[in-house]
Amino acid sequence: MNFNNLKIGQRLGMGFGVVLLLLAVLTGVSLTAMNEATQSQKQMVEMKARATLTDEWVANTQLNINRVMGLAKSGANPEVDTYFKPLIAQTTERINVLQKELEAVIESDKGK
Repeated sequence: MNFNNLKIGQRLGMGFGVVLLLLAVLTGVSLTAMNEATQSQKQMVEMKARATLTDEWVANTQLNINRVMGLAKSGANPEVDTYFKPLIAQTTERINVLQKELEAVIESDKGK
């Protein structure tokens, strides 16, 4: 069957069919790319949340280190001890909570 021997309606129908087929393929490729982008975005949000937890954990740990150093340099001053002990305990509780959250969300051995 030769393309030139077809009637104009058949030629137009075939052309329209090819355009619809290309449109369907393009739509499928676009949906696949959108799904991949969505997955990547979810991973980025999870990584950001982990980084935020880690940053808070490090900051609280450094804060407690500074408080302990202040206690040590004060020469066991009872007023300094009275001031810092509750703050250290409170921050230590928060550090423990953060550490448990981090252990729960970090799954890979390399990450741990």
